[in-house]
Amino acid sequence: MKKDINIIFKDNKKLFLIILVFSFIYGIGNVFVPIFIGNGLNNIVNNNILSIILILFFSYIILFLSEIFASISLNKISSSLSKKLRHNIFKKINTIKISYIDDMQIGDILNLINVDIENIIRVVNQTSFKILSGIVTILGITIVIININLILAIILITSAPIMFIISKFIVNKTNIYFIRRADKISDLNEYSEEIISKYKSIKNYMYEKEAIQKFEQINNNLYNISLKAQFFSALTNPSSRFVINIIYILIGITGAILAQKNIISVGEISTFLIYVNIYTRPFNEITSYITEIQTGIVSINRIKAILDKEDESNIENNNMIKLKKCIEFKNVEFSYKNNKKFIENLNFVVNKNEKIAIVGKTGSGKTTLINLLMKFYNINNGSIMIDGVDIENIPNKILRKNIGVVLQDSKLFFGTIKENISYGNEIIDESDIRNLEEKMNLDSFINRLYNGYDTIIENENMLSIGEIQLINIARLLLLKPQIVILDEATSDLDIVTEKKIQNAIKEITENATSFIIAHRLSTIKNADKILYMEDGNIIEQGSHEELMRKKGKYFELYSYYNTK
Repeated sequence: MKKDINIIFKDNKKLFLIILVFSFIYGIGNVFVPIFIGNGLNNIVNNNILSIILILFFSYIILFLSEIFASISLNKISSSLSKKLRHNIFKKINTIKISYIDDMQIGDILNLINVDIENIIRVVNQTSFKILSGIVTILGITIVIININLILAIILITSAPIMFIISKFIVNKTNIYFIRRADKISDLNEYSEEIISKYKSIKNYMYEKEAIQKFEQINNNLYNISLKAQFFSALTNPSSRFVINIIYILIGITGAILAQKNIISVGEISTFLIYVNIYTRPFNEITSYITEIQTGIVSINRIKAILDKEDESNIENNNMIKLKKCIEFKNVEFSYKNNKKFIENLNFVVNKNEKIAIVGKTGSGKTTLINLLMKFYNINNGSIMIDGVDIENIPNKILRKNIGVVLQDSKLFFGTIKENISYGNEIIDESDIRNLEEKMNLDSFINRLYNGYDTIIENENMLSIGEIQLINIARLLLLKPQIVILDEATSDLDIVTEKKIQNAIKEITENATSFIIAHRLSTIKNADKILYMEDGNIIEQGSHEELMRKKGKYFELYSYYNTK
């Protein structure tokens, strides 16, 4: 992360130099403009008003241009930083180990790209110039006012920390209540989304009254927290003005007394009164800067955490795998958590073009087995080999190019039906489409869409779950992979549709080594080998007839489903 940000700084050295220069000019301008005004008041009797007005006019023009040029430079830096960070995060998400992604919420990942980057940009864009120019202003004014009058300088210098303490207290209280308010808003949104998404169940069970009552309770909690947050937020400006007014009075009275004794001039008193606002402003604003900087640091650490994650190992090797003999799991051990083994001493062999069915109760390890073969997760010990070659020595791109998968929760991408079918397959023509139509009866639902195969899928609600599965199976049929994985691939199809595409599935599995996970045991009876899994281990394996004769776990499971 540090390296990434240093690259941005390195690429924008000239812009940073410009910002430093204009921050210095802006700070010095804030120091000298009040002096010009004070001198103007002292020399007004000399009828030299025009020259004073011109000096002030050009001074304020310089202040204006300094702020403008600094802002333009900061916008360029922040835009460059934002683009670079988004690129690096998105690239990292596509190269990181899947196990890391599985441990994160989708909302957290999106927040990295949106919220966290914006927090960092806000620090760069809004606070850096203010802090730099504020430091120059405070140091410059401190030197000037001490030289003008030590007594008034002490009053002004000692009042600024008081302003800071009051402002910090109010800002801290405000932040606490706004954080609580954000949590309550989140609760309200989550509950509203739950009720709206499940409104049919609400109506069905006549839960409307209870739903409204719970909503009102959450809404009232939000109302009470919002009142407190807004109250403390509203105190900021009045409190600042109150302290500033007190300082005005002290400097005015003290200055008048000193003027009567000819220790200070009227112009110098005016200079001090102007400095009150300019000098106290950075102290008043620094509290909000601190809050934003702290938020930015938290966001930097979150982004750093994901950018520092280990990428998938992907060795350089352009040799295509060609499954000639078998896939072998040899003494495989795997843990989701380091201290608790899920799979231990797993051994089995799958010969070329064998159809392997994997069955077992939910959570038995069926999908985990597939994830290990796909290298979505790394095994702790042992090896998974294809024709004697450890898959750790096979590049991910090559391995996954030769494995076709249809998952139960397979998704579609934004684009046309045709683009979704050809996803991962660069070449597709009309003859491919016609073959699919014949084998899978795709016309049954595609022809009813407003633009056929060119219909754009803007959201998955346009199609049923079964239709989405059909498209994913069609995609697999076009890829013709050496290894096929069907994880509950037909679970969302009706029996009639499933029977219609059985020939297509049969064609896929006949010329490939296949792994089939299915709850419908009737679909796996013809498998060459059935693996019965329990608690991450293979308890039984064999053909359907062999396992039925054993009258073990598979027999119990099959008998249970047949009696339902």
